[in-house]
Formats: sequence, structure tokens, C-alpha cells
Amino acid sequence: MEYRVEITDTALAEVEEAYLWIRERSPSQATKWRKELLETAKSLQTNPERCPLAPENHEFISYELRHILHGNYRVAYSIVNDIVCILHVRHSAQRLVTP
Repeated sequence: MEYRVEITDTALAEVEEAYLWIRERSPSQATKWRKELLETAKSLQTNPERCPLAPENHEFISYELRHILHGNYRVAYSIVNDIVCILHVRHSAQRLVTP
């Protein structure tokens, strides 16, 4: 089964914030990072259950929170029917996601 991947406005804003931070330090690396991050997100079209539950999953009641790593960044997402919903993209040193 192939899933549709959707990225929330919050997650898109977090990607843009991280991209701008990386770009200040290394413009070429920032473009590469964003391209590869979006490829990582797209990979969730196939078998998104392969990724582990996020450490903060126990705080979520209505759905499971999973995550996939991309370098030092965590892509937090949920699976609802045939949709993978990317909720957050955060550096692994940032605080955990809360409901």
C-alpha cells in the first residue's frame, strides 16, 4: 500500500527555520539538507510503520506518534488511514513534541 504524505504548516515553518539557520552557516549545505529532508519525508509513502514510535508517543491518545531521523533532525509524524501526516521537524536537541 502506498501512503500519501502531507506536511502541516507547522512542520513546513520548522523546515524553513532550520533551512535559514543552516544557510547562514553554509548555503550549499542548506539546499542539500532541505532536498534530502524532503526525500526522507517522501520515503514514508512506503511502509511508514517501519519507523519507531517517538519517545513522547505515550502522551498522545488519539494517534501514534512516530519519527524518522534525518541527520540531527527528527521528522515526527502520525499515520491516519492512508495518510502520513508530518507534524514537526525538529533538531534532536530541541524539546520533545507535546500534544
